[in-house]
Amino acid sequence: GWTRHHGANYYLGSYVETTTKGAELLLQNAEANRLALVVTKCRNCGSVAVYVNGTLLTTVSTYNRTIKHGAIIFLPPFSWRKATIVLKAVTKSKWLIVAGLGVA
Repeated sequence: GWTRHHGANYYLGSYVETTTKGAELLLQNAEANRLALVVTKCRNCGSVAVYVNGTLLTTVSTYNRTIKHGAIIFLPPFSWRKATIVLKAVTKSKWLIVAGLGVA
Protein backbone atom coordinates (compact mmCIF):
# COMPACT_ATOMS: atom_id res chain seq x y z
CA GLY A 1 0.00 0.00 0.00
CA TRP A 2 3.03 2.36 0.13
CA THR A 3 5.03 3.78 -2.77
CA ARG A 4 8.53 5.29 -2.47
CA HIS A 5 9.31 8.49 -4.37
CA HIS A 6 12.15 10.99 -4.60
CA GLY A 7 11.91 14.77 -4.62
CA ALA A 8 13.93 17.81 -3.66
CA ASN A 9 11.17 19.18 -1.39
CA TYR A 10 11.34 16.19 0.95
CA TYR A 11 13.52 15.36 3.95
CA LEU A 12 16.69 13.63 2.66
CA GLY A 13 15.14 13.69 -0.82
CA SER A 14 12.66 10.84 -0.51
CA TYR A 15 9.29 9.92 0.92
CA VAL A 16 6.64 7.20 0.94
CA GLU A 17 2.97 7.77 0.25
CA THR A 18 -0.33 5.94 0.33
CA THR A 19 -4.04 6.59 -0.12
CA THR A 20 -4.95 3.10 1.13
CA LYS A 21 -6.77 2.98 4.45
CA GLY A 22 -5.06 0.38 6.64
CA ALA A 23 -1.66 0.57 4.91
CA GLU A 24 1.10 0.08 7.50
CA LEU A 25 4.75 1.01 7.85
CA LEU A 26 6.71 -1.05 10.37
CA LEU A 27 9.91 -0.38 12.33
CA GLN A 28 11.06 -3.25 14.53
CA ASN A 29 13.48 -3.25 17.48
CA ALA A 30 13.44 0.51 18.00
CA GLU A 31 14.77 1.57 21.40
CA ALA A 32 12.80 4.69 22.19
CA ASN A 33 10.67 6.77 24.48
CA ARG A 34 9.93 9.59 22.04
CA LEU A 35 8.92 9.71 18.35
CA ALA A 36 8.44 12.41 15.73
CA LEU A 37 6.98 12.18 12.23
CA VAL A 38 8.27 14.16 9.27
CA VAL A 39 5.30 14.51 6.93
CA THR A 40 3.76 16.58 4.20
CA LYS A 41 0.61 18.41 5.25
CA CYS A 42 -1.98 19.29 2.60
CA ARG A 43 -5.66 19.93 1.90
CA ASN A 44 -6.19 16.32 0.74
CA CYS A 45 -4.02 14.70 3.42
CA GLY A 46 -5.45 12.30 5.99
CA SER A 47 -4.59 10.87 9.39
CA VAL A 48 -2.10 8.35 10.69
CA ALA A 49 -2.37 6.15 13.77
CA VAL A 50 0.88 5.40 15.60
CA TYR A 51 1.19 2.14 17.52
CA VAL A 52 3.94 1.13 19.95
CA ASN A 53 4.08 -2.63 20.59
CA GLY A 54 0.50 -2.96 19.37
CA THR A 55 -0.92 -0.22 21.61
CA LEU A 56 -2.25 2.96 20.04
CA LEU A 57 -0.03 5.88 21.06
CA THR A 58 -1.92 8.58 19.16
CA THR A 59 -3.66 9.46 15.92
CA VAL A 60 -2.59 12.63 14.14
CA SER A 61 -3.99 14.56 11.20
CA THR A 62 -1.78 15.72 8.36
CA TYR A 63 -4.46 18.06 7.01
CA ASN A 64 -3.46 21.65 6.28
CA ARG A 65 -5.09 24.28 4.04
CA THR A 66 -1.83 24.73 2.14
CA ILE A 67 0.97 22.30 1.26
CA LYS A 68 3.73 22.13 3.85
CA HIS A 69 6.62 19.75 3.20
CA GLY A 70 8.86 18.67 6.08
CA ALA A 71 6.33 19.31 8.84
CA ILE A 72 7.55 17.79 12.11
CA ILE A 73 4.91 16.31 14.41
CA PHE A 74 6.19 15.44 17.88
CA LEU A 75 4.31 12.53 19.41
CA PRO A 76 3.52 11.99 23.10
CA PRO A 77 6.38 10.49 25.13
CA PHE A 78 6.10 6.97 26.54
CA SER A 79 8.22 4.86 28.86
CA TRP A 80 11.54 3.77 27.34
CA ARG A 81 11.40 0.35 25.75
CA LYS A 82 12.47 -1.79 22.85
CA ALA A 83 9.49 -1.53 20.56
CA THR A 84 7.87 -2.25 17.25
CA ILE A 85 6.51 0.99 15.81
CA VAL A 86 3.65 0.85 13.31
CA LEU A 87 2.34 3.80 11.30
CA LYS A 88 -1.14 3.02 9.95
CA ALA A 89 -3.12 5.11 7.44
CA VAL A 90 -6.60 5.59 8.89
CA THR A 91 -8.33 7.84 6.35
CA LYS A 92 -9.82 6.40 3.16
CA SER A 93 -8.79 8.01 -0.14
CA LYS A 94 -6.67 10.73 1.49
CA TRP A 95 -2.93 11.17 1.00
CA LEU A 96 -0.51 10.18 3.72
CA ILE A 97 3.02 11.31 2.86
CA VAL A 98 5.78 10.33 5.29
CA ALA A 99 9.37 11.51 4.78
CA GLY A 100 10.81 10.37 8.09
CA LEU A 101 10.36 8.94 11.56
CA GLY A 102 12.47 10.37 14.35
CA VAL A 103 13.29 7.95 17.17
CA ALA A 104 14.82 9.14 20.44
